[in-house]
Amino acid sequence: MCAMMTFRNWVLFLMVCAAAAALLGWQSLPHLPLDSGVDPATLAAYQSAVIAHWIKFAAIGLGIPLLVLIVGRLACGSRPERL
Repeated sequence: MCAMMTFRNWVLFLMVCAAAAALLGWQSLPHLPLDSGVDPATLAAYQSAVIAHWIKFAAIGLGIPLLVLIVGRLACGSRPERL
């Protein structure tokens, strides 16, 4: 297991997680109905929802790989075994 925990594999895992989170974030982006008007309070609430949405998906996309890196380094040490 520790032989798989190389930096290159972790970077690939990071990119896959970030791409998956970005795709899911894009698909579930909050939207504003066209008949809602241009009320400043509505627009402010919409902007707040969009910012919170992207922060949540950025935390998911980057948090999971960082957790895997920390657990992998604790379990395998700073240098993984080589076969």
